[in-house]
Amino acid sequence: MTPSVYMALSKVRLFLRRHHPVIFISVLGIVLALALLMLYGVLSATDISVTPNNTISTFDTDTENKIKNLRASDSTGSGATITLPSNRTNPFVE
Repeated sequence: MTPSVYMALSKVRLFLRRHHPVIFISVLGIVLALALLMLYGVLSATDISVTPNNTISTFDTDTENKIKNLRASDSTGSGATITLPSNRTNPFVE
């Protein structure tokens, strides 16, 4: 190696040794910014407001009748008392 090439390489090595954290963080920031820009482009290009035309508009009448017959847990009415099987004990009773 000639002395001029050696001096140029030593200056490059010195520059990289001093400034490698700054170069790394700058490159990392640029890559993250580009990734976010590309992600924004992909997400803004998709049309979310499209809904299918064949949505189900009917409801099972048996299920509808079961829902109508539901009652609140604190209401008294038919079936308000709970009867446990005779061979089991309630684990939540003290």
